[in-house]
Amino acid sequence: VEEESEKTSIKLDEDFAEILVAESKIYDGTPLVNVDFSNVHLDGVADEHDVELTGVAEFSDVNAGQQKEVVVSDLALQGDDAELYILNLTDEQDEIILTADITPIVLYVKPKEGIIEGETVPKEISYTWTEDKVLEGDSVDVNAKLYIDKDATGAYTYTLSDENAVTNSNYTLAI
Repeated sequence: VEEESEKTSIKLDEDFAEILVAESKIYDGTPLVNVDFSNVHLDGVADEHDVELTGVAEFSDVNAGQQKEVVVSDLALQGDDAELYILNLTDEQDEIILTADITPIVLYVKPKEGIIEGETVPKEISYTWTEDKVLEGDSVDVNAKLYIDKDATGAYTYTLSDENAVTNSNYTLAI
């Protein structure tokens, strides 16, 4: 009967969380977020061993916003040689707080009509918008007005009255 060899204990530097980076994302209705663990050095792991740090990261809520809280938990070792090691965390390392952004989805507005020569501008015109970009289960109404005008060179331009004139803050408008 072979005896099982003792696992090597791995401790993380107290300030290891400072090198973790939570990736910002475009709103997708989920709390999931990617965190880059690649720069974390696992002191005590043999160079020839395949072992890396992993964890679960989630935004505190799913809605768009800047500098949103990201909670990183369930830190673990993974890789072909991970079973040779044991990760010993301090209480402060059980849950790490980072920040990242969730950017609203851009809904594009497309004019339905143009201008007839001789018409007075600026003029409010009708439009369609990219309803297919709205995630299943989300409700969005667009309340902006679209105007056509002429610039100083005589070229026609389009302007939205308010790019935030949507009823769901996880979305924004653009032309």
